This record gives sequence, structure tokens and C-alpha cells, in this order.
Amino acid sequence: MIDGILEQKVSLQINSFSLKEDFKKDCSHVSFVLNSKKDKTNEKLKITNTGLGVIDALFTGVIEQFLDTYISLRDIKLYDFVVTVNIKESKSVYNTGAPVEVKIVLQGTSRSNNKLYFKSKSNSLIKSGIGAVCKAIEYLINAELAVVQLSKDIKHAEERQRIDLRSTYLLQLFELVKFVSYAEVINELNKK
Repeated sequence: MIDGILEQKVSLQINSFSLKEDFKKDCSHVSFVLNSKKDKTNEKLKITNTGLGVIDALFTGVIEQFLDTYISLRDIKLYDFVVTVNIKESKSVYNTGAPVEVKIVLQGTSRSNNKLYFKSKSNSLIKSGIGAVCKAIEYLINAELAVVQLSKDIKHAEERQRIDLRSTYLLQLFELVKFVSYAEVINELNKK
């Protein structure tokens, strides 16, 4: 649905990633370059963060990078994290090179119990985790952009007295708000 609403979506990709585990303090330090593409712009963001594990450090590092721009990101949390290793598909002598699939489940902090599922698969546990996190945050950013666009489309349809378009846009908006409340986003938009 988001593809049909937005002409240009945000794309997130991490090409280089460094991880340092501090066993004494039981925390992970990550440093990476995040490529954020929208329209014809490509912004390279250097992010360094510490967390209670690699996914915590990665997830919070990316969220905090975009929180000022996409305020709905503060209304989500990680609900579940699943790692599946397919040993039978390993191509290494000791079966240590098996494909790993990471699935993350996000839940909105609003009253909704709806969840969003994202997964990524590679031969690297870390790379699979990075892929799933990037897919999740990319979706959330694009969902907020779609809510903003739909709000504008609804207003424009009302001005033109196009009840049919207004109804279509409202139904699309209803689908997007099942997971995260965009009330604050819409309030900020109405102030402008």
C-alpha cells in the first residue's frame, strides 16, 4: 500500500559495520555507516552507539538518528527476536557456514496489539540482524511519510469535494494507523 501512496520511498542500507563486545561491562559497541536514500539524495550517516547487545545498539542507534524527523519512531518497541539456523544448507566442512535467518517483531506502544514482522537471511548472524532492523525502520519511516501524504490528500480531496477520494484515502490511513498512532504527526502537520 505504501508503494502506491509514495512516489519516492526512503531506503536504508548498511555497508560497513564494526562490533566490539565489552565482556566485563556486558555491552556491545557498534559503529557503522548508514546510507539513507530518498529521491535523488544519498546521505551517509556515521553512527556509533552502545547497547545491551548488538541488536539493542544497532536498533537504538538508527532510531535515535531519525527520531527528530520521524516522531512516530518513539512509539514502537521490539516485541520478539528469533534466530533460525539451517544447518542442512551449510556448505562448510564443519557446518558453521549455515544460512541464518533473523526475524524481528515490532509492536506499537499505542493501545494496538498489532505486530509487524521483518526478516533477513544470510550466512552471517550479524548481517541478518542488520538486514531485519534496516527493513523494519525503513518501513516505519515510509509509513510515516505515507500518513503525511494521505493527510494532505484527504485535505485536498475535501477542498475539491471529492468524497470518493476522501473515503479511499481514509481507508488507507486507517490501515496504517493500526500499528502506530500518528496523532502527533498529524497534529504537527495541521499546525503548518
